[in-house]
Amino acid sequence: MMSDGKAPNLFLSIVTRTMGDRMLELADVFECLKVQDCQDFEFIVVGHKLTDEGKNQIENLISNQQEAFRNKTRLITVDHGGRTAPLNTGFASARGRYIAILDDDDVVYQNWVSVFAALEEESSGKVLHAFGDLQVWEKAVGADGEIIRRPKEPINKEYCVDFNMLDQLAGNRCPPFTLAFPARIFQECGIHFDESLSTYEDWDYLMQAAFICGCTNARVETGLYRIWKNTDNSLTSHSKAEWQENFEYVKRKMAGNSLTLSPEEVGELIERMAVYLDIERKTDDIKAHNEALLSEGASRLKNARLYIDTGKGYDEDNTLEGLLSIEQNTFRIEYANVGIFGAPVKYRWDPTENESLFIENIRIELIRTDGSQNWVDYKKLRTNGMKYARGIYCISKDPNISFPAGKVEAKKVIVSGDCHMNIPSEIITELRVR
Repeated sequence: MMSDGKAPNLFLSIVTRTMGDRMLELADVFECLKVQDCQDFEFIVVGHKLTDEGKNQIENLISNQQEAFRNKTRLITVDHGGRTAPLNTGFASARGRYIAILDDDDVVYQNWVSVFAALEEESSGKVLHAFGDLQVWEKAVGADGEIIRRPKEPINKEYCVDFNMLDQLAGNRCPPFTLAFPARIFQECGIHFDESLSTYEDWDYLMQAAFICGCTNARVETGLYRIWKNTDNSLTSHSKAEWQENFEYVKRKMAGNSLTLSPEEVGELIERMAVYLDIERKTDDIKAHNEALLSEGASRLKNARLYIDTGKGYDEDNTLEGLLSIEQNTFRIEYANVGIFGAPVKYRWDPTENESLFIENIRIELIRTDGSQNWVDYKKLRTNGMKYARGIYCISKDPNISFPAGKVEAKKVIVSGDCHMNIPSEIITELRVR
């Protein structure tokens, strides 16, 4: 070892921060590291604001290891700062060429260190990135009082994707254990963890490092990122507002940097922009089409017919054509002499033979023989389309809207409202959900 405390031949320094409150999970970390294919690493446990009991438990865990593993493990305590402070302390103490973060509840596979070592041989000096599995776990208490830890859902491959600079600008897709950083980024270039951040500190640091030295990928799963369903974690211990505030802060920091892209990323950016511009052009075409439809919608009700059921069902012979008046998209259709076929039991209004009409603010008025009026309750309207708020989307061929005659001896039926041929975004969303 050199006199300055560095070990130039040591490959990896592993930094695990812990508050001493997840000892079972921390013991899992120890077990994972003991069986690594490549043992060219040191293990730095950074205890953050430990209680005396927590510190004693960690010291006992270390002392109970075999000598070879015990000799490569150090406990450093930090009593100040938030969740980022232990990372700066651990990185400052690291002796390896690379530094990796391993949270105290993650599980890494036997190949974790060896995959990083192979990546360094190919791309020394870059951030090293491997794939990681994701799984939801839960804790339960067994019949004997023992704590049971078990997976709640199947393994998710969401994080089994390459580091991509363009995607990473929008959000982090790399759990900490999937990364190993060149130590010189921290120790020589002065790129430290931002201690003003209570969340997203790993994303912020990764992007600062990647801006400087780039990132290389290994398409191999090397660990399991566990999300605990029924215990506290970083997702639950910080409010949504806090997460959002930190997210916006990191984005502003990135916007202040110059962005260097690889030739492959430049090519991808060109392709993405081409797709984006094509979508924008198509969106403009759709908007223009919808504007045209807006002006045409109400006029398509010129053949709307009113079917009258006098107790024998609907019949093509028992229909009436109405008097249509329109002003832009607003329409009013008046059907006279509705009692010509006998006393109505119910009515059916067929606005058009075509689908894709949206009737909004629909109002149906029954005019009695004495001139008084009665409004049909919107709730009593039935349709083969889709009711939405105060409107009906005519989604089927030969759309119709039926309603009861009630006890009103009507001489006129007046249907009015607004008619469009474009589809409201809320209905599109509902159709997608269905």
